[in-house]
Amino acid sequence: MASFQLTEVFVAAQRPATDPPTMYVVQGTQALIAIKTTSLNAVKATYQLNGSILDVRTIFIDGSSVPIYVTETYGEVKALIDGL
Repeated sequence: MASFQLTEVFVAAQRPATDPPTMYVVQGTQALIAIKTTSLNAVKATYQLNGSILDVRTIFIDGSSVPIYVTETYGEVKALIDGL
C-alpha cells in the first residue's frame, strides 16, 4: 500500500483566553506522519475565529472525524490529492 509523509503539528488556544479565542502552533510538536495514499480526502485553510488564517492546513482522512494540522502548503497537499 502506497503512502506519503506530511509534517503534523498541534494547535492550541492561547492562554490566558482571548475573545475571540486565538489559536497558535505549539512549538516542538512537528512530526512526520505517514498517510495511506487513498485515505487523504480533503485539505483546507485553517481559520481563526476572527477570520484570519493560521499558517497550517487542515486535512481530513477517510474514517476519522478528527482533523489533522500540517505545515505543507495547500498546493502541495492538493497536488497529492489530485494525483490519486
